[in-house]
Amino acid sequence: MSIGLFVDGSFIFKSYHGEFDYLKLRQFLESDLGDTIDEAYFFNADDDPPKAAKFNNYLTIPPPRGPGLRLKIYWLTRKKLYWPKNLGGFPVMNPKDPTIQFELVQQKGVDVGLAFHLIRSFSKRHWTKLVLCAGDGDFHEPVQSLVESENVELYLVGTMPGISQELRPYAKKIYEIDQEPLRSKFRRGFVPQPQAVLPVSPVAPAPEALPPPEKSVAKDTTVKTVPKRSKPTKKATPTKKAKK
Repeated sequence: MSIGLFVDGSFIFKSYHGEFDYLKLRQFLESDLGDTIDEAYFFNADDDPPKAAKFNNYLTIPPPRGPGLRLKIYWLTRKKLYWPKNLGGFPVMNPKDPTIQFELVQQKGVDVGLAFHLIRSFSKRHWTKLVLCAGDGDFHEPVQSLVESENVELYLVGTMPGISQELRPYAKKIYEIDQEPLRSKFRRGFVPQPQAVLPVSPVAPAPEALPPPEKSVAKDTTVKTVPKRSKPTKKATPTKKAKK
């Protein structure tokens, strides 16, 4: 039991607004599907590969430090746009800047390369689960063959509007990266914060359980003068006269 992961870089870039973390994607898929990713490919087209060298180097770092993707970089074609001849055949210019001519930029070889390496990888590795980060309906032929003939489980990563209706019926599950909680989970640099626990205030004991407050006795610091008792005066007793 193993997983094959195939990523169309341009599709993820259009589907996810922000910096997408492919390492978090790999860790999430292995945890959610309960299997390990055997082979993982990243397909993209770039007209300036040296400019994207740092990002491409990050993609190739093996886990657990990086997503461990095998890069397949193809080329872009640019074609300047002109109005039809019946409309004059003039160049299609930018209305905000008349010096800039619009051009059609297309990636060449990505879809063909992804389909080729997908079938080639399965024929060699025989993984049982396919995670496809792409939405083009052109992939429905190889996908249909793997799901119906080889009993491979298909999991799609993207957005519902971006995934072709021809692919959806074969998917066992669709991971919508533009919806929560996956939108935040796959954002590069996002660290989930633990839920705050409100402190519990101690319960005051019942009033009857409280000891009665001590009565403070104020000391009387005033000096009391005690009046002196006068000694009782002796009454004079009359002297008896002697009888003659």
